[in-house]
Amino acid sequence: MRVSHDAALILWATLRDRVIADVAVLPEAMNELAAQARTSLKVSGAGVLVATDGRRRAVLGASDNRMHSLEQLQATFDEGPCMDASRSGRFAGEPDLSGVRERWAVFGPAAVDAGIQATFSFPVTVGEIMLGALDCYRARPGALTPTQISTGALFADIAADLIMHAQSGAGVDAVIEHLTRGDAAPGVVDRACGMTAARLGISVERALQQIREHAGDHHVSLDEVAAAIVDGRLRMQPVT
Repeated sequence: MRVSHDAALILWATLRDRVIADVAVLPEAMNELAAQARTSLKVSGAGVLVATDGRRRAVLGASDNRMHSLEQLQATFDEGPCMDASRSGRFAGEPDLSGVRERWAVFGPAAVDAGIQATFSFPVTVGEIMLGALDCYRARPGALTPTQISTGALFADIAADLIMHAQSGAGVDAVIEHLTRGDAAPGVVDRACGMTAARLGISVERALQQIREHAGDHHVSLDEVAAAIVDGRLRMQPVT
């Protein structure tokens, strides 16, 4: 796959120059990166998702709308190959999604329903700091070849480089905050979790899970649900 590596490196240089010139093009650049990863790895689709140790989650780019939805599903329910790769710092894959309901109760069946049979995630890192993962999806079961894994790791490195060049000179924490803050006020998810936990008498962790489930059920972002809770437009109900 030498041609794939060369194509990736050419794209890297082009996208990096564009991101340095204008940080606003980062989502567009990530979409192009995901599309090239799909072509180079010969998979059905790809996406890039920020998933840090905290509660920050953001889809940075995807090769198409179907892949974007699968990335958002992982972000909303905090499960899937991206989350596994982000937590372990290692490549995570599932060559056959037909039997992973216990592992990924929500993501697994949803991916299969979307026509995906295998998924693979490459950690996106800067030094020892985890930023998220580059995710690849395939419509047929089966493992990646060693060459495909090597190429996928290269695309993950390119994603990390573009993220850091998005705010030249800024610290990693500042970059993550910029990428994941969305339209919500700082700390809005934390506030929504605290309000929900206090009102329902549950843990903050359980409150976050319930808010994520509500977001997934209604096909809206986590930030939108959190903002509605904080503004008083939405009151989460006890789960029976």
